[in-house]
Amino acid sequence: MKFISKIHLYLQTFGFYPRKFYNSFRGIPSYIKNFNSFNHSIKNDKNDFSITRLFPCLDDRFANAGDFQKHYFLQDIYAARKIFLNNPLKHVDIGSRIDGFVAMLPPLGRLKFSILEN
Repeated sequence: MKFISKIHLYLQTFGFYPRKFYNSFRGIPSYIKNFNSFNHSIKNDKNDFSITRLFPCLDDRFANAGDFQKHYFLQDIYAARKIFLNNPLKHVDIGSRIDGFVAMLPPLGRLKFSILEN
Protein backbone atom coordinates (compact mmCIF):
# COMPACT_ATOMS: atom_id res chain seq x y z
CA MET A 1 0.00 0.00 0.00
CA LYS A 2 2.91 2.35 0.75
CA PHE A 3 4.21 1.78 -2.76
CA ILE A 4 0.91 2.80 -4.36
CA SER A 5 0.72 5.91 -2.14
CA LYS A 6 4.22 6.91 -3.23
CA ILE A 7 3.40 6.41 -6.91
CA HIS A 8 0.22 8.48 -6.44
CA LEU A 9 2.21 11.25 -4.75
CA TYR A 10 4.84 11.28 -7.51
CA LEU A 11 2.17 11.43 -10.19
CA GLN A 12 0.54 14.40 -8.45
CA THR A 13 3.91 16.12 -8.14
CA PHE A 14 4.11 16.15 -11.93
CA GLY A 15 0.52 17.33 -12.37
CA PHE A 16 -1.23 14.01 -12.99
CA TYR A 17 -4.15 13.31 -10.69
CA PRO A 18 -5.34 9.72 -11.21
CA ARG A 19 -8.75 10.23 -9.55
CA LYS A 20 -9.43 13.40 -11.55
CA PHE A 21 -8.39 11.59 -14.73
CA TYR A 22 -10.68 8.65 -13.96
CA ASN A 23 -13.64 10.86 -13.00
CA SER A 24 -13.17 12.96 -16.14
CA PHE A 25 -13.74 9.87 -18.27
CA ARG A 26 -16.75 8.95 -16.13
CA GLY A 27 -18.19 12.43 -16.76
CA ILE A 28 -18.06 12.29 -20.55
CA PRO A 29 -21.48 10.62 -21.13
CA SER A 30 -23.30 13.11 -18.88
CA TYR A 31 -21.47 16.02 -20.49
CA ILE A 32 -22.48 14.92 -23.98
CA LYS A 33 -26.08 14.36 -22.89
CA ASN A 34 -26.30 17.78 -21.18
CA PHE A 35 -24.53 19.55 -24.04
CA ASN A 36 -26.94 18.07 -26.60
CA SER A 37 -29.91 18.95 -24.38
CA PHE A 38 -28.71 22.53 -24.00
CA ASN A 39 -27.92 22.85 -27.71
CA HIS A 40 -31.42 21.62 -28.54
CA SER A 41 -33.01 24.09 -26.12
CA ILE A 42 -31.18 27.13 -27.55
CA LYS A 43 -32.08 26.12 -31.11
CA ASN A 44 -35.75 26.19 -30.12
CA ASP A 45 -35.32 29.50 -28.29
CA LYS A 46 -35.59 32.63 -30.41
CA ASN A 47 -32.84 34.44 -28.48
CA ASP A 48 -29.58 35.40 -30.14
CA PHE A 49 -27.35 33.06 -28.11
CA SER A 50 -24.56 30.81 -29.27
CA ILE A 51 -21.77 28.82 -27.67
CA THR A 52 -18.44 30.37 -28.59
CA ARG A 53 -16.05 28.47 -26.30
CA LEU A 54 -16.17 25.25 -24.33
CA PHE A 55 -14.28 24.42 -21.17
CA PRO A 56 -15.80 21.20 -19.85
CA CYS A 57 -15.07 20.35 -16.21
CA LEU A 58 -15.90 16.69 -16.49
CA ASP A 59 -14.96 15.59 -12.98
CA ASP A 60 -16.80 18.29 -10.99
CA ARG A 61 -20.00 16.25 -10.81
CA PHE A 62 -18.25 13.68 -8.64
CA ALA A 63 -16.97 16.13 -6.00
CA ASN A 64 -18.69 16.26 -2.61
CA ALA A 65 -21.06 19.18 -2.17
CA GLY A 66 -19.24 20.09 1.04
CA ASP A 67 -15.88 20.47 -0.69
CA PHE A 68 -14.70 24.04 -0.34
CA GLN A 69 -12.10 25.28 -2.70
CA LYS A 70 -11.14 28.89 -2.19
CA HIS A 71 -10.49 29.55 -5.88
CA TYR A 72 -14.12 28.73 -6.78
CA PHE A 73 -15.40 31.15 -4.14
CA LEU A 74 -13.10 33.91 -5.36
CA GLN A 75 -13.96 33.11 -8.98
CA ASP A 76 -17.69 33.48 -8.18
CA ILE A 77 -17.12 36.89 -6.59
CA TYR A 78 -14.95 38.00 -9.52
CA ALA A 79 -17.54 36.88 -12.10
CA ALA A 80 -20.47 38.45 -10.20
CA ARG A 81 -18.56 41.74 -10.01
CA LYS A 82 -17.85 41.65 -13.77
CA ILE A 83 -21.52 41.03 -14.50
CA PHE A 84 -22.54 43.86 -12.17
CA LEU A 85 -20.08 46.31 -13.82
CA ASN A 86 -21.20 45.34 -17.35
CA ASN A 87 -24.88 45.66 -16.36
CA PRO A 88 -26.31 43.30 -19.01
CA LEU A 89 -30.02 43.20 -19.72
CA LYS A 90 -29.99 39.46 -19.11
CA HIS A 91 -27.44 36.95 -17.85
CA VAL A 92 -27.85 33.33 -18.97
CA ASP A 93 -26.18 30.96 -16.55
CA ILE A 94 -25.41 27.36 -17.38
CA GLY A 95 -24.18 24.89 -14.82
CA SER A 96 -23.30 27.15 -11.89
CA ARG A 97 -24.11 26.09 -8.36
CA ILE A 98 -27.34 27.66 -7.16
CA ASP A 99 -26.00 27.99 -3.61
CA GLY A 100 -22.82 29.68 -4.87
CA PHE A 101 -22.50 31.91 -7.89
CA VAL A 102 -26.17 32.01 -8.88
CA ALA A 103 -27.17 33.08 -5.35
CA MET A 104 -25.04 36.22 -5.75
CA LEU A 105 -26.73 37.38 -8.96
CA PRO A 106 -30.42 38.15 -8.24
CA PRO A 107 -29.69 41.48 -6.51
CA LEU A 108 -27.70 42.51 -9.58
CA GLY A 109 -30.47 42.21 -12.16
CA ARG A 110 -32.21 39.75 -14.42
CA LEU A 111 -31.08 36.14 -14.39
CA LYS A 112 -32.03 33.05 -16.35
CA PHE A 113 -30.69 29.64 -15.39
CA SER A 114 -31.49 26.04 -16.08
CA ILE A 115 -31.06 22.93 -13.99
CA LEU A 116 -30.13 19.87 -16.02
CA GLU A 117 -30.82 16.49 -14.47
CA ASN A 118 -28.24 13.70 -14.44
